[in-house]
Amino acid sequence: MRIKIDPLDKLFSQYMRLLADGCCEYCGKDVGYDRLQVSHFIGRRKRSVRFDPDNCCAVCFSCHNYFHQFPYYHSKFWEKRLGSDKLEELIRRGN
Repeated sequence: MRIKIDPLDKLFSQYMRLLADGCCEYCGKDVGYDRLQVSHFIGRRKRSVRFDPDNCCAVCFSCHNYFHQFPYYHSKFWEKRLGSDKLEELIRRGN
């Protein structure tokens, strides 16, 4: 079942993509603002962290697919990005 995208989701996506300045936060490619996607570490169903910038990053289509195909590397990226303590805190807030 798909999660409904509301206006706040769109606004938050714009914010995260603007922060990335058109560059994928994983591979570093400049793909442009409009081609970035927002990836969540903890899925959008968890409302407590749905709009938390610590839970999201802007990535290109290829890297977003890579994260879904290889969850181990997705987790490693987030651990490096946030640090293990901050990641554990994010997981606690998500639960």
